Amino acid sequence: MKISVNNLSVMLQRRQILQDICFESAAGQTTGLLGPNGSGKSTLLRCLAGLPPTGGRGVMLDDSALFTMSQRTRARKLAFVAQHADTEDSLRVEEIVRLGRTPHRSAFSRWRADDRAAVDRAIEQMHLQALVDRCWHQLSGGERQRCQIARALAQNPSILLLDEPTNHLDIQHQLELMLLISELPVTVVIALHDLNLAANYCQQLVVLNAGKIAACGAPENVLTPALIQSTWNINATVSDPLASNMYIQFSYRQRRPLPDRPVSTG
Repeated sequence: MKISVNNLSVMLQRRQILQDICFESAAGQTTGLLGPNGSGKSTLLRCLAGLPPTGGRGVMLDDSALFTMSQRTRARKLAFVAQHADTEDSLRVEEIVRLGRTPHRSAFSRWRADDRAAVDRAIEQMHLQALVDRCWHQLSGGERQRCQIARALAQNPSILLLDEPTNHLDIQHQLELMLLISELPVTVVIALHDLNLAANYCQQLVVLNAGKIAACGAPENVLTPALIQSTWNINATVSDPLASNMYIQFSYRQRRPLPDRPVSTG
């Protein structure tokens, strides 16, 4: 399923958060949202999910306007994992993942084989088998992140929206998660801070700066030293973009030298 944004603007408390946002993520494509802190990534993801402040206006799923859909219909089509997703402390991991099946079941419907299969598959994909009976308050930050992503996967969405899902994950789980996401047969829009992860696991990048799109396209065309310098104010060396693994090395010089430290006499 394709997701597209057309002339999306958001103003909150007289401050322009997003301005004239236009892009499209094709069916099955992984699109990375990049940008400095405060550039509008989280707000844009909330808009794509049909949440306030826009309620889905300006967003299309294939040829259907998101804001016209019921909450159940939206939840069957897309899943959203917020940056600081939380849940009831007493819930166990398996119970949290089972919540992902809610859009597919009525209030009194029985638990079906396809529900069980979707939950088991999501738990396995996020390597949570050993944690299924552990309560939310007993989980580490990384385990909570994996649990919420498993809940989203259990929805069997056509579109998956993720706000900085690699936060709190160690290197192994970061790479495993990005590989899994890149291989899912769904459309993914994911906010990231790690440019190297974005370059190697996303097919398209959208770079935000001060609420506007600074660049949009394939990683090798977007992540240039000039773009990185103008957006993040750091110098960067980019490996051959046609190589199998694109690599970006950063360097930063402080504008002002640190004050001299007093010489210790002790």
